[in-house]
Amino acid sequence: MKHYILLIVYSTTPILYLSIASLEKIYLPKLKGSENYIIWSIRVKAALIKDDLYTPIENPSIGVKNNKAISVLKLYCDNRPLLYLKDIESAYKAWLRLKALYNPKGFTTEYLTLKDFFNIILNDFNLIEEYLNRVKILVDNLKGKGIELLN
Repeated sequence: MKHYILLIVYSTTPILYLSIASLEKIYLPKLKGSENYIIWSIRVKAALIKDDLYTPIENPSIGVKNNKAISVLKLYCDNRPLLYLKDIESAYKAWLRLKALYNPKGFTTEYLTLKDFFNIILNDFNLIEEYLNRVKILVDNLKGKGIELLN
């Protein structure tokens, strides 16, 4: 079933129909490492759910959906993370491997993330938006490690 958006322009320009299907291109950045893992995993999970391919990541299985899900994971990894997946054929195992590598839990990573958070300075950024984005990423990283900051 196709959906259309009707755009009426009050001039000599004809009526334009824009298909929703043409708007469905999704930009997913490649996984570079721990610096973009949290945001990458949120986007890739959403894309897999959208295409009904997240089931093999929740429940280990081999089949058509697994093959498609592992393909998505491998296609959206930069060269370095991709090498860690080269011999893995299970989307479930690939997801866990990337999580273990790029979202590790432990005292050292928690300490370093907290240190980054408390040492962040607005003057180190050109725009306040960049500063706020960095703070948000650090807070999300801390939440991912089970550390909640009080207001």
